Amino acid sequence: MLLRILGILVLVVGVILAVAAAKPARLKVERSIAIDAPAAKVFGLVNDFHNWKQWAPGDKDDPTSNRTYSGAEAGVGAVSNWRGNGNTNSARMEITGGAQDAQVIVTVDFSSPFVAHNVNTFWIKAAGASGPTKVTWNFDGQNVFMMKVMGVFMNMDHFMGQHFEQGLQNLKNVAEK
Repeated sequence: MLLRILGILVLVVGVILAVAAAKPARLKVERSIAIDAPAAKVFGLVNDFHNWKQWAPGDKDDPTSNRTYSGAEAGVGAVSNWRGNGNTNSARMEITGGAQDAQVIVTVDFSSPFVAHNVNTFWIKAAGASGPTKVTWNFDGQNVFMMKVMGVFMNMDHFMGQHFEQGLQNLKNVAEK
């Protein structure tokens, strides 16, 4: 009887690992929001890591997070490292590209709880002189094996999308003040 239970358990774990291994190598998530603020104001909140504590979900979720800055003050070459105890873990991010008032490209390298590398692109598009600014947060990252295993049990687009939706809502709240 014990051997049969052990055999079933090995089979179940094997199936889970096989399904996880078949998941795509890249994970992409995208969310958008309309913000009643000028594109330049929104761009400034995203293009300067010193402003992220006001709106970034990781900063708001983990008050124990310790963030340091180096490189450029803002824009291409700006670097931020952080270490937290909660959901934020440890990572380094750098603004690696963009276009004035229109785009910010952030490369993120996580070191814990597992190593992962991704690119977050923020598209900021004004809808004319009086219309809202549309902000799109696009994530393209490595779908590391641990995330593939998690993806067997949960919808990763939904799970990560909630994080981006909260961040965009926070950004909206700050920008519209």
